Amino acid sequence: SIHYAPGIGAFATGGAIRTAWAAQGFENGKLGYPAGHEYCGLAGGGCYQAFENGSIHFAPGVGAYFTTGAIRGTWSVQGFETGKLGYPTGNEICGLTGGGCYQTFQGGVVHYAAGVGAFATWGGIRDTWGALGFEKSKLGYPVSGEVCGLTGGGCYQGFQNGSIHYATGVGAFATWGAIRGSWGALGFEKSALGYPTAHETCGL
Repeated sequence: SIHYAPGIGAFATGGAIRTAWAAQGFENGKLGYPAGHEYCGLAGGGCYQAFENGSIHFAPGVGAYFTTGAIRGTWSVQGFETGKLGYPTGNEICGLTGGGCYQTFQGGVVHYAAGVGAFATWGGIRDTWGALGFEKSKLGYPVSGEVCGLTGGGCYQGFQNGSIHYATGVGAFATWGAIRGSWGALGFEKSALGYPTAHETCGL
């Protein structure tokens, strides 16, 4: 079909992208009217179409999913489908702790919470955060992206109540509270202690 709206123009929708748009309520849904025609030739034979309030991306074997708002902004910074996250593999899901939302991608997930922002997690750091309970854990939501280039090629990511550090051959472990404070005062991974090799253990 072709949809027209004053000030936007007339654009066609079809196939998997149209089906995904229909599932969101067509022009009455979160995406609004199409703002461009479907464009193909993306990585892996993918296509996308722009809408008033976001876009829908489709890739063979992945499906067609929309991105919008802060989560879309973070995906954009990562390079859309050519970045580390790849294509979306599901639509945005909200209703998390504190009114947060998340969206899954081929290479990771982006979480968003009001007053915190939208940040991606992947790899060993994401696995550790997940094992602890994601945003329901003691760490809360991520407050930064993954930062690499640390001693020994390590990486870390900041969360509301702590951080997770990862190093090859060591693994990814969380630190928080007074133990994190002491480790930080000594110089984090650059100190004589090096990287954490386990999570905090209590009940002594």
